[in-house]
Amino acid sequence: LEAELRRRSGALLLVTHDRYLLDRVATRIVELDRGALHSGHGSYPGYLKARALRGEQAAAAERRQANRARVELAWLRRGPQARTSKSRSRVERATALLQRDVAGPAQDLAIDLPSRRLGAKVVNLHNAGKRYGGRTVLRGVDAKLKAGDRIGIVGPNGSGKTTLLGLVAGRVQPDEGKVVVGETVVVGWYGQDPRPLDPRRRVLDAVSDVVGQTRLVDGATVTAGGLAERFLFTPQAQRAYLGELSGGERRRLELLLVLAEAPNVLLLDEPTNDLDLDTLGVLEEYLDDWPGVLLAASHDRFFLERAVDDVLGIEADGSVRHHPGGWAAYRQRQQQRPPAAREPNDRAQAPGRTARRPRLSYNEQRELGHLERRLPLLEERKAALAADLQRAGDDYQAATVTGAALAAVIGELETAEARWLELAEIAEG
Repeated sequence: LEAELRRRSGALLLVTHDRYLLDRVATRIVELDRGALHSGHGSYPGYLKARALRGEQAAAAERRQANRARVELAWLRRGPQARTSKSRSRVERATALLQRDVAGPAQDLAIDLPSRRLGAKVVNLHNAGKRYGGRTVLRGVDAKLKAGDRIGIVGPNGSGKTTLLGLVAGRVQPDEGKVVVGETVVVGWYGQDPRPLDPRRRVLDAVSDVVGQTRLVDGATVTAGGLAERFLFTPQAQRAYLGELSGGERRRLELLLVLAEAPNVLLLDEPTNDLDLDTLGVLEEYLDDWPGVLLAASHDRFFLERAVDDVLGIEADGSVRHHPGGWAAYRQRQQQRPPAAREPNDRAQAPGRTARRPRLSYNEQRELGHLERRLPLLEERKAALAADLQRAGDDYQAATVTGAALAAVIGELETAEARWLELAEIAEG
């Protein structure tokens, strides 16, 4: 589809949350934000920069309005007599200013939710298989999930990605082999099937049912309303009935409810289908620091590259192959495989041949994949801080803070580059 769209010479109007597709196909991006359209030419990274600039400008405008409002409020409190037309006009302007609602930048979806302790045994699949009718979907699956694993599941539609997640979650029972789940495992499931919600209840009621008051890792507490607000449900939106929510709002609420249950094994089945870009970005940032096990089935290449360290690929015969590294590393290996190696029996090794020992250990391969994803993010952070430092101008305090942050990022970038070069040389032999 992507290749066909790039070849087309006619006009194209595309509505998508697929950031890779957007970046490779679109020449102009239009964002609909709280009823306003913002248009710009260029790539997805260019759109992000323009959006950040709009946010800074909106924040500055909001600060200026707040300052003017304070001045006018002080003037009104002195009880001015509106005898002249000039005084009456100022009273009217001051009243209008205090009642005015400036649309500031979109609220951050900062997530600070609890997690549970995870023991040494997580989930082990031993020669697991599943059939539906006469069709074998999965066969001979051997996998061991460990603490800290971040794994993506890929394969064509109908290949068994959701079934594999179901085996791990205990929602699907294997027809052969077995699945052993650790005693401390608490599974969080965010799937394509909608969570049952009473449309007659309100948003705040649904959140309260799950969390009440949730104790955070640092010992602080947060109310259900506070959690809902972190997911862009304003106090007014929290009073909305669930039956009134849009599809995207409902999915955002469902994600909040799953995370608020504090799982230590998170299973995501096509999580990016109905989430907007703001929610996707915050979910990815949340997963960066989340200490539990992540297993995600997705077609979203950007999400896979951003969120996972390893890939499980489902083959045509129902077997499952492990691929160290993220989506890009998996895709590159798939393209390099000769056609014969892509046949369903490619897991079998020819008699008499000895498998070549990998140049990098398993942990080193994971580290290399992580560095390949981390380096571009550090470069972007470095460029953003350098621009902030220039804008600081004569503001000594801002320049000092920004300069220290820039120096720290440069040091981290140099260390990461040196380690990447070291591992890349080993990998190349």
